[in-house]
Amino acid sequence: MCLRILPVILLWTWLGHGTSQSAFVFTSTLTPEQVVPLNGAPSPTGISHASAVATFVLDLDAPSVNMTYEIVFFGLSLENDVQGIHFHIGVPPPAPTPIQSGIGTRHSDGSVNGPHVLNVYGLPRQDDSDMVANFATNTITGIWDNNDFNYGLDGIRDPGDSVSLGAAVEELFDGHIYIQVHSFAFPVPNTGELRGQIYQVPEPSRSLMMGLMFAILSIRRSRRRDHG
Repeated sequence: MCLRILPVILLWTWLGHGTSQSAFVFTSTLTPEQVVPLNGAPSPTGISHASAVATFVLDLDAPSVNMTYEIVFFGLSLENDVQGIHFHIGVPPPAPTPIQSGIGTRHSDGSVNGPHVLNVYGLPRQDDSDMVANFATNTITGIWDNNDFNYGLDGIRDPGDSVSLGAAVEELFDGHIYIQVHSFAFPVPNTGELRGQIYQVPEPSRSLMMGLMFAILSIRRSRRRDHG
């Protein structure tokens, strides 16, 4: 039964996803160790035992480019502990060396700690109109699109403002977007409790998918010959 169905599933997967260039999957693992404290603020490393995982699906062929996301928290109450969740632009911090207890911060292009690109939850604003906070499952879901930019009352982009998704797509593919989670224990603006860089998940090899499909078809043919 399984051998009859699986080639169909593999073929559907290859045709439906392997040839598509419009949908891209990203993921992020958030930990205290990735946080780069600012202005002498305390580091959550060794203090916080919280974590989070996030998944993203970017659709470039939709009528309006959009990216759905889901963030699930562990050891940190979304309802009671989280002060703010933001997407930022910035490169991941380098690994520390024995003589380097801190790396400082770099700004402007390619910053380690950089400005907001989307205010998701809590302070200073919730700019994604599709954001849903589910306190029962400790989960945030939403859709970042071109309608979510918010430059505030002055109409000028400030470091705490949100931008349209289209303005951040290139940085997203370059791995320069990260998630920062501020808690009441590690609050805005100097630090955070969790951070995670957003990286693209490679698509399965098209040739591998086809190879698996033809291998299973060959097994089916062999079994038919053996049985008569």
